[in-house]
Amino acid sequence: MTYLASNKPITLPELARMKREGEKIAMLTCYDASFAALEDRCGVDVMLVGDSLGNVIQGKTSTLPVTMEHMVYHTACVAALPSRPMLVADLPFGAYHESKEQAIRNAGKLLAVGAEMVKLEGGEVMAETVHFMVERGVPVCAHIGLTPQSVHALGGYRVQGRDEEGAAHDARCRGAGAGRRGADGAGNGAGRPCRRNHHPAQGLRHHRHRRRQGLRRPGAGAARHARRLPRQEGALRQGLHGRRHQHRCRRHRLRAGGKGRQLSGTRAHLLNMYIHETIAGLREARRRAGRVALVPTMGNLHEGHIALMTQARDHADQVIATIFVNRLQFRPGEDFEKYPRTFEDDCAKLEAAGVDHLFAPDEAQMYPQPQTYHVEPPPEQAGVLDGEFRPGHFRGVATVVMKLFQIAQPDVALFGKKDYQQLMVIRNMVREFNLPIEIIGGETVRAVDGLALSSRNGYLSAAERAEAPRLYRVLAELAAEVRNGAGNYPELEAKAMNILSINGWAPDYVALRKKLDLQCPSAHDSGLVVLAAARFGSTRLIDNLEV
Repeated sequence: MTYLASNKPITLPELARMKREGEKIAMLTCYDASFAALEDRCGVDVMLVGDSLGNVIQGKTSTLPVTMEHMVYHTACVAALPSRPMLVADLPFGAYHESKEQAIRNAGKLLAVGAEMVKLEGGEVMAETVHFMVERGVPVCAHIGLTPQSVHALGGYRVQGRDEEGAAHDARCRGAGAGRRGADGAGNGAGRPCRRNHHPAQGLRHHRHRRRQGLRRPGAGAARHARRLPRQEGALRQGLHGRRHQHRCRRHRLRAGGKGRQLSGTRAHLLNMYIHETIAGLREARRRAGRVALVPTMGNLHEGHIALMTQARDHADQVIATIFVNRLQFRPGEDFEKYPRTFEDDCAKLEAAGVDHLFAPDEAQMYPQPQTYHVEPPPEQAGVLDGEFRPGHFRGVATVVMKLFQIAQPDVALFGKKDYQQLMVIRNMVREFNLPIEIIGGETVRAVDGLALSSRNGYLSAAERAEAPRLYRVLAELAAEVRNGAGNYPELEAKAMNILSINGWAPDYVALRKKLDLQCPSAHDSGLVVLAAARFGSTRLIDNLEV
């Protein structure tokens, strides 16, 4: 049985064997799942998500307008279909020319969505970059021959690599560790590189993961591949390999409804999340996203955040999460620098929760110049309770949330009720600015012992963690007394503060307030919430309960 007749995925060692034994290696461009399904059935060995999508898909006159966002999107489309061929993705013009660090950063984006190797143009001039990437575990295909990214420098489309100088460039790329070298348009001849000549690298450390199986919610039905075209397939197979293609059963299918992990929401969802680091990239994705739910976070995610993501799926076609630790809402001396950054773990949790897009900008994206315009909530909302002890905090929150709303343009946004005052400030901001956004509050998620889940719980020692649920118990006792008719609210608040103090806490406040505006209630007001903030050890915890 030939290798083609098996379901075994193509690997770099297998390509090396095929080259040694003189087998043909077929590498075709591929831009979406339909292309991938056909090429897989036809026995293609390597699928290239090429920047030629600028010409083929976008109708451009060159490949130069293609961006990293375009490449990531189309690579993910191809990778969504489990298949046998190796998947290679182009680094587009401008994605690797600035520095070696830029090259490896952008290569990582392609590998993250399913590419197994990246391709870049250039001969000797790119050898140092190739070496840098390979040494860090990134499989690289160095490309000479027809180099469309150099169309202006060469005065048109010219084929490189047909002479001894081109062969020398090729040798230096291989010496740098290039896994394969694609030489589009280079002819055959003595001492000349052959078209689609492949050079497997030595000692690559990249652990290649096959395109992931899409998980679908129960009842969504089986995924359908492109319609079978027997005559065309037969002609393609014969032309590519010159041998009979034996029937192969597809063992790696998209899971049918009922066999995958349950995903909440109203539509089938292929597990695949796109990460955007730029405002322009997120806005481009937003244009195609339909109804969108936004869930802003600062990362270090826990089950409370994930519950918001799950809830968001019930309100929109696509969910955008954000991770940005916002300096504006931290006072000097607070924990901005030590706030936990757990980006890789966060991405895994978000993807498992079915989030479609993650916006993860740096400070230069969010604040390209010092922020001199701010959203200033009124003092009666932002200067009480937490605002009294953290002056300027809610100005920073309102400012960054307003910016995120302008960037993502969501139809609905979700915030947890644990940060009750924050939720109130944002709701009032949206109402007074007439923003077309529905604000939804998510219920507080608690540990078994009642402690509200918080990113700052990780600061607690084991002994502190054992004491921490007392804050919830104190609030629950106060709320129960109010429900039973107690009307001396200042006395109840003082009693709760005292209980915390005698147990080693340093309370900032325990307060019974109106839910709508967090102002002090009268004895006849309904719709109340009891809120507290207290420090235990070095950790400040907040909590609340609606009465």
